[in-house]
Amino acid sequence: MGNPTYQGSVASLPFSSLGSRGQSPDQPPTRTGVDGFWDAIAIAPTIVAGDPLGLPPDSADSRIDPNTSTSPFAGVSSVRVSVPNVGDFLGSGAAISRRHILTAAHVLDVANEDGIVDPIPTEVTVNFNVGGNLTQTITASQLQIFPDYAGFTNTFSNDLAIITLSSDLPDTVPIYQLHREALLPGSVITMVGYGTSGNGISGFEFGTASLSTKRVGYNVVEDFSLLPGDFGDIFLYDFDGPDSSTNLFGAIGSGQTLGNDIEAN
Repeated sequence: MGNPTYQGSVASLPFSSLGSRGQSPDQPPTRTGVDGFWDAIAIAPTIVAGDPLGLPPDSADSRIDPNTSTSPFAGVSSVRVSVPNVGDFLGSGAAISRRHILTAAHVLDVANEDGIVDPIPTEVTVNFNVGGNLTQTITASQLQIFPDYAGFTNTFSNDLAIITLSSDLPDTVPIYQLHREALLPGSVITMVGYGTSGNGISGFEFGTASLSTKRVGYNVVEDFSLLPGDFGDIFLYDFDGPDSSTNLFGAIGSGQTLGNDIEAN
């Protein structure tokens, strides 16, 4: 935060909320693109904190959820996808029933990027940190990708999937309702998920991803993407600094930082 050249500003889109793909946990993220537009951007699961020397100072460690059963984010899980001869991938998901997890379609489409669930014997497990060091791991019994998703190299739209679990979630895991109202510019969004972290000055750091370390950050919806095929349903936000000179969308949305220890990318 406070660095206008920080390359993560446009790359994040809504990926952090449901778990963007990156080989887990220490390998560099996959690069991808839509008609070459995003080819220079590394897509990775990440929640990045503010400036370590800002006011107040911030760090990736300060953004870690305590993983207690009473946390409002206890219903957010890590998702591990193991694809034979390809590797393991890390994503995030949200509990929407005792048997169903909402995640990103590209988390389940890592081998071919064709909009189709990777074939069995791909193994998918969902991990809930239900309090302290206790982790509940449940395997998936069924994987369903939204029918209109065409693969991450073709479009960012409709990037949704449902994981059906092989057993019910523990009673301590909260269930979330889907947000069905219009998302408007100026709306504050909460990003919760697992993956690589870092800060807004030096960027993300490889080796910080973990199936059990969940981070939280906030930002403001600034605009909506008009890339071909997106139909304006991809929201955009920047990583605002302490003054308007560092803000990408200052003329469109709020253009102001939520605070060095609150705003995240």
